[in-house]
Amino acid sequence: MRPSVIRVNYGIQRSDGGGMAMRAVTMLPCLIGSWKELGGGLQLSTSGAFGLNTEALKMPELMQKSLGRPPASSTWCNWAAHSTL
Repeated sequence: MRPSVIRVNYGIQRSDGGGMAMRAVTMLPCLIGSWKELGGGLQLSTSGAFGLNTEALKMPELMQKSLGRPPASSTWCNWAAHSTL
């Protein structure tokens, strides 16, 4: 028999009775014994399991380019800044 894992996320708690549903789901690995097997059990989030290079995501070199957008001093931006819509 292969171990099973349940991965829940934060949406289950956002409904009526969500707290009780979450408690029921978290008890399933206890009932079938998968919590004691390698690779079995329950996991709420994987956000801290992997390193994330946030500096690479920011890409500051792109902030120096217009990326096809008109520069801030364009006619549209000047009009929008002074518009009273």
